[in-house]
Amino acid sequence: MGSFIFRDMAKAWQGRACILCYHRIHPNSKFDKYTYPNGNIISESAFNDQMKLLSNEYDVISIDDMSNHLLSSSNDFKVAITFDDGYKDNLTIALPILKKYNIPATIYIVTRFPEGDTWMWWNEIWDCLINIKKLDICFMGKLKIYKIASINNKKKCFLELVKWILSLEVEDQKKLMTKISGNSKRRQYPELCLNWNDIKHLDSNRLITIGAHTHSHHQLKNLSYKRSFYEIKKSKEILEGKLSHKIGHFAYPFGGVNDFSKKDSRIVRLCGFDTAVTTIKKPINRYDRHSIPRILIQDYMSENGFKAVLSGWSNFLSSH
Repeated sequence: MGSFIFRDMAKAWQGRACILCYHRIHPNSKFDKYTYPNGNIISESAFNDQMKLLSNEYDVISIDDMSNHLLSSSNDFKVAITFDDGYKDNLTIALPILKKYNIPATIYIVTRFPEGDTWMWWNEIWDCLINIKKLDICFMGKLKIYKIASINNKKKCFLELVKWILSLEVEDQKKLMTKISGNSKRRQYPELCLNWNDIKHLDSNRLITIGAHTHSHHQLKNLSYKRSFYEIKKSKEILEGKLSHKIGHFAYPFGGVNDFSKKDSRIVRLCGFDTAVTTIKKPINRYDRHSIPRILIQDYMSENGFKAVLSGWSNFLSSH
């Protein structure tokens, strides 16, 4: 009796669909989950195991089919796979696994990366912290001293700096990075990013849908209407120009409740996107096609944790 009660409780929180959000997939030989601070990198073997489970037990559909499903009256449970930012390993590691299990996926591209500006402040912050034991920052009237000899203290410092940098205007973000790094020249990460040839190759694959993720990956809520419109519209225009077809799907950078606003959702609609996805964790029931929930898949997630995401338990636990 108890197992039926728990199953029914989870079902109520499962919703009609689950959209999974990935970022980077790392080769097994180079993966160490204790090295990466934000948890958004998973191993090749974990990704393979997750795709195998999905192919055996769930109906995994494209973002176009997901949009149609959610507009329909069907209560069948569907799953969609998405990737944010546009990392090279989405092509070199993820795609072969997706092909192996015949699973469609959407890759949301930050267009300044293939256009040649591959600065990622989140990577640069970590690269600065990893080899030092203390960090002193005097910025905008604040003096902060971090003792970061241990990996755990480095991670705590990283998370605090991320919160700080997200609270700033774009130009002030760069000034803070100068203080953190001690260098006014921003680091570039071209080896991590898809280039236009890569993106065109992915776009030609029947399993892959290319979507937009703004031009510069700024937190939209902190931008003016004009700047937010520019970021959203420019990414769509660049992708459509390079790929010669409509780009109908969008992902909000960071994607949490504090990362975008109604202003930004209105702009997404105005720019002609069919769907827009968040990283807000809740059941997908009532359908707002420009604010669709997704669940981040992170390195700490066990096989049981992954199953909990799909069953609805993850939504239930996050709400209590």
